Amino acid sequence: MLIHEAPSIFLDELRRQFDSHVVVPLTGKSFDDAYEWYERRSDQQKRILNWLTETIQSIPASSDRPRRLLSVGCGNGLLDLPLIRGLADESNPIEYVGLDPNPVACDIFRRAFDSALPDGVTLDVRNSDIESLDDEFDYDVIMAVHSVYYFDKPGETLDRLLHRLRPGGQLLIVQAPREELNDLSQCFWPRTSEDDLWFSDRVQAHFERRQVRVRRNRLDARVDVSSCLTDEEPAGHRMMDFITQCDSRAWPETILQLCRSYLVAIRDEVKTCDDVKTCDDVKASDEIMLDQPVLVPHPADTFQILG
Repeated sequence: MLIHEAPSIFLDELRRQFDSHVVVPLTGKSFDDAYEWYERRSDQQKRILNWLTETIQSIPASSDRPRRLLSVGCGNGLLDLPLIRGLADESNPIEYVGLDPNPVACDIFRRAFDSALPDGVTLDVRNSDIESLDDEFDYDVIMAVHSVYYFDKPGETLDRLLHRLRPGGQLLIVQAPREELNDLSQCFWPRTSEDDLWFSDRVQAHFERRQVRVRRNRLDARVDVSSCLTDEEPAGHRMMDFITQCDSRAWPETILQLCRSYLVAIRDEVKTCDDVKTCDDVKASDEIMLDQPVLVPHPADTFQILG
């Protein structure tokens, strides 16, 4: 057996044993807790923050009004709040609108902002999705960071966002590629078909069909999934919950062990022939899981689209 084929063993067995009844979607506080746990164990968000800050600062601001930013899927502000603080160092005032359908996340964002209010920033966080956006503003920058997956009609929504840019404005998208970690996620996401879930290649293809020029780059990152590999509460479930977008405590033990084995199989380190061979070779109690971090590739693709 070729070593690079090892992860597929676990994924194939997972698909064979999978029962749709194990999918209990994350909502409200459970989603927000899992999201924050996950992001704090990845170096991806720091790379996204640097890219967004540098890109937005390079976009000329209007001389007659504040810089207007729209963030689609702003969450609890874990990314957006440090971004706003970084941009607030500029001389131009900022009007920020954040949209998120999770009311718990919106409340956390507002409280965090109010406790450290940056000068020159007006914040408007709305418990809403993009389809409900009814203001008449045109925006200098529209951000969609890991949010296109959740759009009901991704193509139509992306087109709508482009039309909300002022001349010279930019649409900035961050989206994961369909690679090993998201192959696991795809097994659990409640979609009617694989085509319904947009990863970065589908975003690229959409703009190519529209003959829209796109600048695309890869941000390499890794996430420490070690906490997935234990039964400790709540750490033992939060990471797995976010990867799969569902409550892993509802799973039978066989499903949990297959997911753990798959994560170890795709870890970002040189594998030897003895590392992974069959579904029984890697268990949650293996020494490799306990003695060192299990770091999994966690890349993201950035898209910069001019209005």
